[in-house]
Amino acid sequence: MKSVLLGFILLLKGTFQESVEELLLGKWVYVKGSYEYYDSAGKLLKESGMNAISNLDIQITKESATIIYSKDKSTTRNYAVTKGENGRHFISVSLPRGNFNYEIASITSTDLILLARQNTSFALGGDDTKQVSYCLVKIYMSKK
Repeated sequence: MKSVLLGFILLLKGTFQESVEELLLGKWVYVKGSYEYYDSAGKLLKESGMNAISNLDIQITKESATIIYSKDKSTTRNYAVTKGENGRHFISVSLPRGNFNYEIASITSTDLILLARQNTSFALGGDDTKQVSYCLVKIYMSKK
């Protein structure tokens, strides 16, 4: 009985992984104003409609993701869509300053949430700048 149940769970897991890869295909656009910073404890630090990401588009194929992130849509970077050992999917790139990964936290046929872990600093208001040694950036995307 246990082996039948385990086989069924593994079958469902395989189907889920395949569906994530299939759901990723297509064009995704940034949902304006939905860029959030969280600290390592999960506390929301800042919500923002940051200019640097306000025109982010992602075109995903089975082999790669092309990310268009400039205001005039002229700058693109080719990223790889990968699956980690833990089964999580990532959109990855190697930049001169190091590797950077967007984790695919949630995906449906119309919505995508990407997570990026980074070191950063930003102004919380006025001249007060808060240095954060680690933060989680949550980016909301919508299927176009």
